[in-house]
Amino acid sequence: MSNRRWCRRSGRKTRYALAPTAALIALAGLACGQNGDTSADATLAHTISVLEGLIQEELDAGVPSISLALLVGDEVVWSGAYGYANVGLKAPATTESLYNTASTLKPVTSTAVLTLVEQGRLGLDDPVNRYLGEHPVIDDPPNSVTVRSLLDHTSGLSDELGQTMTSVLDRRRPQPVGLQEIPATMKTRWPVGEMWRYNNSAYAVAGLLIEKLSGMSYEEYIVAHVLAPLGVAATRPVNPDAAMAEMMAFPYLEDPDGSFRPAAGTRTDLYPAGDAWVRPQDMIRFLGAHLNEGVFEGERILSEELVEEAHRANMEDYGLGWWTRVDEKGHRLILHGGMGYGYSVTMIGDKDARVGVYAMANASTQANYRVADAAVKLLRGEEYAGPAERVAVSLEPAQWDRLTGMYWYDDFDSRVEITAEDGMLLLEYLDLNPGSQLVFHPESGTRFFQRKSLDLELEFREDAAGEIVGFSMRQFFLDYGFLERLSDSR
Repeated sequence: MSNRRWCRRSGRKTRYALAPTAALIALAGLACGQNGDTSADATLAHTISVLEGLIQEELDAGVPSISLALLVGDEVVWSGAYGYANVGLKAPATTESLYNTASTLKPVTSTAVLTLVEQGRLGLDDPVNRYLGEHPVIDDPPNSVTVRSLLDHTSGLSDELGQTMTSVLDRRRPQPVGLQEIPATMKTRWPVGEMWRYNNSAYAVAGLLIEKLSGMSYEEYIVAHVLAPLGVAATRPVNPDAAMAEMMAFPYLEDPDGSFRPAAGTRTDLYPAGDAWVRPQDMIRFLGAHLNEGVFEGERILSEELVEEAHRANMEDYGLGWWTRVDEKGHRLILHGGMGYGYSVTMIGDKDARVGVYAMANASTQANYRVADAAVKLLRGEEYAGPAERVAVSLEPAQWDRLTGMYWYDDFDSRVEITAEDGMLLLEYLDLNPGSQLVFHPESGTRFFQRKSLDLELEFREDAAGEIVGFSMRQFFLDYGFLERLSDSR
């Protein structure tokens, strides 16, 4: 597929009336030369047609909006935006609407650190405290935490999050940001490299490393050394100005009944871990560089060797800022997702087919995951069947009672509450996303799944006496960890 000549969509915007309740805007009109590869053109046209149908289903289900861009080789071949950036005003999303990157910014942060490695300013296996000066992490034994362990989530450090909630109307970052304050909150919990634990604070430290070694702000550095060379237009992705705020899609939270409501606030700290404002057609250029050995449209941001190092999986299939895996067709994928307060994002690239997608939604939903999964398969020329249907069973009241209660998510030092309502299990992160609940349905008395998700499931564990002691949460090949049941005294 990499040798095909793909057609770009033109910049002309056309209003689609696919549903009376949703205003849809997309780039329209294939701009292909007479000698274009018709099979490639047909694949792209079919991909767009199927995706628009899938997106329409998500909009009909209540998702406010989805914006996405598609990549083939080193070309952005199409981008589109669907639904409402502001539901209350019926303001349509457009391809100029800005969404929050959430954790898909982690690969950008990691890449920025790798450019410093390439410049000889630090080594991946150097102790991170060598470069933090008066702002060291508290590691035991001293100098055991390395730069690599920050980027692949094996540092063993605590993750205090440090995120602050601001009004959704306050789109400017609180000042001072204070990245330098984060390391002092982080202490060794496990020996370095012993276990994998997703750690947002570790990426805040990576951002601080960038600032200390470059003498530039995190934002200035990623723009100058990662984004701008790729042709990304954003100059203030981390600290948006008033003009950018006007273009932002409004965030929404999903309720247990499937409806969506405006989010009361957004999280704004720890921005190197995932808080920038961009368009999908911006970030997919970054993905394109990683699918093309560090080069996009003739501009190199990183050596081929360091790109491969970033994609080399360590524990839990995580490399340096990327999850990497081989899918059921034997294709090597690099990917990252992100879930913010009222936003969700997915980035998937196929290293063998050299196709990719970056999809964003202004809601806490898995809709963009479903759309992105379909996009990669369709761009490869495959048909998309969707996730297999799973059948829910009925549980007796006593079965529900033994599951409900408080649990502890050790990875994020967060309480999680499990409740039951109308034959559904509701999960709420009390300290991370209060007021937002995930809905699961019973496949058995101990296994639960989320409808329409891509294999997101919970499995409860019993002790020898048959009492529930906690549950594991998994999706695809990802293990989100074990959540321990809390006693009444904790």
